[in-house]
Amino acid sequence: MVCTILREELVAALSGNSSHKNTERSQERQTRKFDQELWGQSKNFDNFVAFDKAKCTVPGCSMLHWLPLGYVIGCTKNDVGRVALPGEAAWFSLPGTCPSKFYFQKSDECVKREPGGQCKGSQVTGERDCTYQIEEAGEIPLDELSGIKNYNDVCESTGVREYDETTDKGTGTSFWNGKADPKKGAERVKFISDLFAKRFPHFPAHLDDPPCDA
Repeated sequence: MVCTILREELVAALSGNSSHKNTERSQERQTRKFDQELWGQSKNFDNFVAFDKAKCTVPGCSMLHWLPLGYVIGCTKNDVGRVALPGEAAWFSLPGTCPSKFYFQKSDECVKREPGGQCKGSQVTGERDCTYQIEEAGEIPLDELSGIKNYNDVCESTGVREYDETTDKGTGTSFWNGKADPKKGAERVKFISDLFAKRFPHFPAHLDDPPCDA
């Protein structure tokens, strides 16, 4: 899932005029418990919903998801025709506090009214506002993958690009070349996993993802 997000949400933006941030690949330990509404449907997950700047951007988020089911985790399987990854990769959506607003619009009143699904304590109860818990488990800067330091300055002065959608490759770097190439996708996943294991030997290099059944 992590590689999919990097390719679709971050790298694609670099082919345009978006400013580049030193966004990091992070791995998180995730504990979850499924609520009674979903169990009644014989499912572990709700349908995936898209978030932009911490706001759910799918029409009817509250009416279709949060009100009938609570703040549950959603998922969708990766489209291998667009992004080649080994195994059964999937996207997961975890609703946080005040998911109806962008992060810079969230007020105390909204957070109280829309508590989200992350539990306040360490125990995951499966209640409507306690469907998951997250613990950070290390991160790797994107610059370490592309080899480009100070991306904004380098991009402006040299024309280097991490990735261009029209050519399906980078300029001055090749890490993200071949978006739908299964071999290259597997090589990227292995490179990131190996780097993660080297950087954080006290954490598992890979956390098993539950199968997406939405």
